Amino acid sequence: MFNPDTILIPVEIDVDEFHWLSTALQFSRRVTADVYILFVNDAQAGYRHPAIDAEELEARVQVHLDPKELQGLSVKFVIAKGDVSDCVKKFCAENNIDMIATGHKHHSRIYGSLFDTTDEGIIDAVEIPVLVIPK
Repeated sequence: MFNPDTILIPVEIDVDEFHWLSTALQFSRRVTADVYILFVNDAQAGYRHPAIDAEELEARVQVHLDPKELQGLSVKFVIAKGDVSDCVKKFCAENNIDMIATGHKHHSRIYGSLFDTTDEGIIDAVEIPVLVIPK
């Protein structure tokens, strides 16, 4: 059975939809994996958060979680800058990430026919398992 040692959870901080993060953390706890929570300050979004650091990312994530959800987990908060898919791919290679857990952001059919969602870009960029947690 596949049992990842390290899981990367990329997050967007401009949304209030963090319910999927709880599921990702529960999964991480079950398999006793170390967790990296990554925010990419994306060029396509205009680098909206130039001053955010790991401490601020942790504070923003914790607002959406029950404090117990992070207890007992080895969690590191990380910031990157650039294209989300490229940064995720690079981070996975440099940190021996075994698996990615991400939330799926549902868009209309018109949007979906024109653009890939962030989770689709990540799936296309990496060659490791990706757990996509639905809305």
